[in-house]
Amino acid sequence: QGRAYRFGGPGLMSSMVSLGHELLAGNIHLKVNGEAVPFTVRKSGADAHGYEAICELAGNAGKIRFDLKVRAEYDGCLWFTVNAAPDGGAEELRSMTLEIPLLRKNLSSFDDNRGILSKVDLRKETRPVLSNDLSVMPFFWIGGDDVGLMAGMANLKGWHVKEKTRSMELKLNPE
Repeated sequence: QGRAYRFGGPGLMSSMVSLGHELLAGNIHLKVNGEAVPFTVRKSGADAHGYEAICELAGNAGKIRFDLKVRAEYDGCLWFTVNAAPDGGAEELRSMTLEIPLLRKNLSSFDDNRGILSKVDLRKETRPVLSNDLSVMPFFWIGGDDVGLMAGMANLKGWHVKEKTRSMELKLNPE
């Protein structure tokens, strides 16, 4: 059954299906200064060899223009390249967050990829927020027995975080 993605709209992505299971509970939002950035798909298609699918998106947050290029590899791995630039004037960039609302029914464990002792059984977890330091290990996995999501950053160059230990937060909402 593979994977299927739907990009753009009120957020960055509105659907992520793996093996017939929808992973998202809502739109993935890139929030700038607390406001969600709507995105428009400018171009999509496959590369010349058919190994990768490409999607280009554009969005604005005030006077900041965002251009994104998403490469989807044959195994479903998505690589996002984000470019932000002033659009007709200055705008202060006070905060930028990426919110990925996942369906809780597909989530049974969280792995920060630091070792066997750091894995979290989400069925038993009582803390409402789990913090993770992406500067130590810039990847994580969250999911269940059938499907999951591995995410992270290829490098942290140019990213400035107030509290490194909270550079990623997993907020556990009820069902």
